[in-house]
Amino acid sequence: MANTNEINGEVLQLEEQLWGFRLYDEQTALLTLLEFLFLAGRRKFEIENNNILCAPRYDGPSHLYLRTILFKNPKLETSSDWDDWETSFRDENEEMPGFPKLWHAEGLKNSFGDFENFRHAVRLLRSATDSNGSDRKWTFRFLFPWSQAQIYPDIKDKPSGTDFACPRNRFGRTGEMAWLLARLSPDKNTLYNELQNRFEDPKHPFAQLCVQIEKEYGDQPNVTFPTQSYLPESVLTNPIIQERANKLCDDLVALLRLELKTEDLVDPLSRIIGMHLICYQIECARHAAVDSRLRANERPFFLCEAIQRQSSAVRRESRENFQQNCNLCRLVLLENFASRFNEIEQISDIDNRCERFRILFGTRAAESKQIKERIRLSDLSELRKDMTDALENKFDRHSGEFHSKMSRHIGLTTKTFAKGYRYAPCDELLLALVLSTVRAEHMPLSVFLRQIYEKYGLVYDAECADAANRAQNVRNDLTANTERLLDQIRSLGLLEHLSDSCDYVINPYFRSANKS
Repeated sequence: MANTNEINGEVLQLEEQLWGFRLYDEQTALLTLLEFLFLAGRRKFEIENNNILCAPRYDGPSHLYLRTILFKNPKLETSSDWDDWETSFRDENEEMPGFPKLWHAEGLKNSFGDFENFRHAVRLLRSATDSNGSDRKWTFRFLFPWSQAQIYPDIKDKPSGTDFACPRNRFGRTGEMAWLLARLSPDKNTLYNELQNRFEDPKHPFAQLCVQIEKEYGDQPNVTFPTQSYLPESVLTNPIIQERANKLCDDLVALLRLELKTEDLVDPLSRIIGMHLICYQIECARHAAVDSRLRANERPFFLCEAIQRQSSAVRRESRENFQQNCNLCRLVLLENFASRFNEIEQISDIDNRCERFRILFGTRAAESKQIKERIRLSDLSELRKDMTDALENKFDRHSGEFHSKMSRHIGLTTKTFAKGYRYAPCDELLLALVLSTVRAEHMPLSVFLRQIYEKYGLVYDAECADAANRAQNVRNDLTANTERLLDQIRSLGLLEHLSDSCDYVINPYFRSANKS
């Protein structure tokens, strides 16, 4: 028999009060960047209805025709000429909602001339799709973002009215959360201008191929995004989150200004956005924590191992640090719930209790049929248990695995040479950290380590561990850890040892930009 007392966790909005709309654990760092760029290209960090916490309603082009050519075109390889392919392609897609009426291939013939040229162009563009494309439905596949015109969301097969809706398979709103965070910064307009300079025009040859394919039929129909993401109200009074917004904007602007091709820039951009979102989640949790041990100094802390084959004290401590960070948000959520529910239990007057419950847990929870009558009972122990279970289940479905999965997506954690995950940034993440942090030809290693600690809470050395007042029991091992980090940075070609016997981290792309 079904449990009639089972509470729908969606009516409980405590998680949203702490972190805002969900940070989706299944959204990779690259997809987060794509969603961020899509929204940034549609809305200029605009504020709707004077609400800085809420994302504006927006829509954007589906590029349905381009995507059909690339991903729903099974006869391309077996067709012998334009006429053979044109007939089969029309038969395959003419009943699909949104497909151009009375379609013909004259525009493609004019753009590409010989059919083999067209086929080769499609092959080139397909080679730039996501590596897991063979496992994805065609409406969920995407191209590399050479320009704004190659960034598009998922679409449902059938439109609602004249527009398509986004099923949120790829765009799970984590990119929207990054956009909202960046909008808190006073430098948001500078960021917008740099994004436009980099992504607005299709300058890359592959982007020009997309333009040629779409030239006759355009990028429509539109995709609508009716639901809105939002930040919690607490960010308005939390100076650490304001700092996080400033750091995010500052890092993205620094990356966008480098003398790097877009195809080389997308990876560090996505990793840095993912890193800031990991920090955002932890900072919101620490700000909301009641227990001083969970609150700490409200800053994130990641003890990083410079990877080696042998086990070490730093590795063991880093693995424990990772587990603590994974559990932090759950503990803070349950702690906040317990504190609020304790207050409810102390109120003997039923009407006052119901009103206070509405204030602390929201109208949706207070009006829920699984809660509304039970809050009036003398014994609230069963209600407490059921609400706790509902909160945990909801957290597991939404944000509970975000730290674990995003840290893997960006290369912050690894299981290499060990059974459990620990913080050991990979080469690609380390490169992204250098590119976003070193704002001159070179920077002393000690300054670089201090800056990545202050920006992200990343700790490799004893000095930063002392500043965080953490990891004192592995202080001696951190000296060897720093030496291994030197070797890792050197292997990337990003370290110079100058005549003053000091090690310097270099950013060759910043230097190249100055020379040009």
